[in-house]
Amino acid sequence: QGLAMIRGALANSGNKPQSRPKLVIKAFKKPPSLPSSFYPSTSKLLLSNSKIILNRNTTKDTPQSSSSSHNPNNQSSTSREELYRACESCVVHKFSDELYNSLKNLLTEHVKNISKQLQQKTTKYLTTPTNNNTTDLDAHAIHSNNNPESLLLLLKHVVQTYDDHLDSLASIRSIYLYLDRTYVLHHATHLQIWDLGLQLFREHVLVPDLLTLVTTSVTTQCRLRWSGSAVDSHLLRSASRMLSTLGLYLKFFLPPFLASARAYFNAEASRLTANLNLRAYLDHCTRRLSDAHSSAADHLDDGCTRGPLASLVEDALVRPHVDAMLSQMHLLLDAGGGTQARTADQPAVERGDDTTDHLKVLYAFLSRVDGLEAMKSRLSSYVSARASAAISASDPGLVVPNLLDLRRRVTEAWSASLDSWPPFKAAVKAAFEDACDDSTRLAELLAKFVDQQLRTTKAGEGDVEARLGEAMAVFRYLQNKDVFEVYYKTHLSKRLLHRKSSSVDLERFFIAELKAECGSAYTSKLEGMFKDMELSAEVTSAYEAYARDKHGSDPLPSKMDLWVLTTGYWPSYAPVDCSLPPDLREHQARFEAYFGNKYQGRRVTWQHALGTCLVDFDAPKGRKTLEVSELQALALLAFNGAGEKGLTVGEVG
Repeated sequence: QGLAMIRGALANSGNKPQSRPKLVIKAFKKPPSLPSSFYPSTSKLLLSNSKIILNRNTTKDTPQSSSSSHNPNNQSSTSREELYRACESCVVHKFSDELYNSLKNLLTEHVKNISKQLQQKTTKYLTTPTNNNTTDLDAHAIHSNNNPESLLLLLKHVVQTYDDHLDSLASIRSIYLYLDRTYVLHHATHLQIWDLGLQLFREHVLVPDLLTLVTTSVTTQCRLRWSGSAVDSHLLRSASRMLSTLGLYLKFFLPPFLASARAYFNAEASRLTANLNLRAYLDHCTRRLSDAHSSAADHLDDGCTRGPLASLVEDALVRPHVDAMLSQMHLLLDAGGGTQARTADQPAVERGDDTTDHLKVLYAFLSRVDGLEAMKSRLSSYVSARASAAISASDPGLVVPNLLDLRRRVTEAWSASLDSWPPFKAAVKAAFEDACDDSTRLAELLAKFVDQQLRTTKAGEGDVEARLGEAMAVFRYLQNKDVFEVYYKTHLSKRLLHRKSSSVDLERFFIAELKAECGSAYTSKLEGMFKDMELSAEVTSAYEAYARDKHGSDPLPSKMDLWVLTTGYWPSYAPVDCSLPPDLREHQARFEAYFGNKYQGRRVTWQHALGTCLVDFDAPKGRKTLEVSELQALALLAFNGAGEKGLTVGEVG
């Protein structure tokens, strides 16, 4: 019921519209103005609290100033938000310029106070040499007058002071952020508050004298680190970061640091190269280069320091001593099995990884100091000397193996340690060619070596083929290849006629290599010898069939195999006149009749010096068979029927 009555009353009252009151805004009769005490009181609030923040770290070791005596705990009683709003009010009411200048004066006074405190610390920690003519201090003089511990204490205090200043500056900037982002940002002549604080610290705190001390301290710590002593890496990183942030690193720190490092490494190089051990010295250079990289990464400004410091290490330790290092390069190459200490029963020693690493390190260093041409010249001299020594060896059986071993070691060094640099390959080839030039002895011994590989052997075809490939590499160095062809053809004829070849495939493989190197004219006679062997088998088979048909009723007690050779293909042999047994003479007569009828116009010449015989004889322990030459067989047959009396040399002949 109550609700119904209220609704009725509202309905009745709404029947008649009511007028609304009007809102009228009038101008002030007198324009409003700030109180005259606004800026003085607001700026005093801001600057007094800013001073408290700045003195928060600098008053630890000094008596409290009167400005902060009301606050024993050195803490601001006003919140940061209130201070920020106060700064914003000053900017809004056009007091930006006055406030910025007041803050700049406060920061200047603060850093001057820091500078005075650091001067007291400098006097306390160090004995600095005086110089009336200049404000700069000589780093070597400072180092000679002060020990590393004193320099380290000073460096710690400077870095701590700088860190405290940055901490205070960050708090100040947070309070004056509105001023920084509105007023300062639009005035090119004004530095932002953070940059202003850094500039003032650089100008008033890190003065030339103190900067020289800081540089000397950092340099001393790095030298101690290079000497193997432990250092405070965090402190050195902080100091380097301070110098980089203040823009002092490149111009004022790096040049004297590099000069000191150069003197250190130069002295070290002079001491170590006096009695040079190449392997130990290369290890030391590698260690020093690693130290340079780690120092740049762990202690200094890596981007600015790594390259110059690494180049300095190489310039000091490597560049002046290239000749001295190369004078011992032969030790690294000889370590893989030299050509001078080998004996007949000594296999070539394979080069170990240690030697490869040192040679690779030497190549890497010389490639960065323009020393590769000198290395190429030294490598060429080494190969020429070692190859000449191998060719002149007193034991003929070691000439080719030692030469192949030398080439193998140098080739492995070129591919594994010398980055396969093409000029090295060309220099090695020229050196081998110079040593092997016009060496008749080498051509003869190389043909003999190939003969040994191609004779019946227990080695697999793969191993023999690899050795033949190495022999072909030496063959390419020969100038008098015709001499090799003469000896090789002589050995080949004996292998074929005496059936001593280990593999026809290997024989043809090597001839194919010779043909690829020297052309078909060089190997035409060699290939003709193989054709003769194939044709001889056919001729022998046809003759045996002919002999069975014509002389089957009159067989001879001995058997004769024949090789029909073309005179132009085979080596020339002087004919030997000898008296054959009747059955062998009958064999000759029958074959000459057969051959003359089938190949009219061709003349047969018997080469008794190339013949071989299987001779059966009765020994005390049973029947034995000897494989001897034809002439030896004739001498043995002369003793048949001689009895115990024997024969004289004249009778045998």
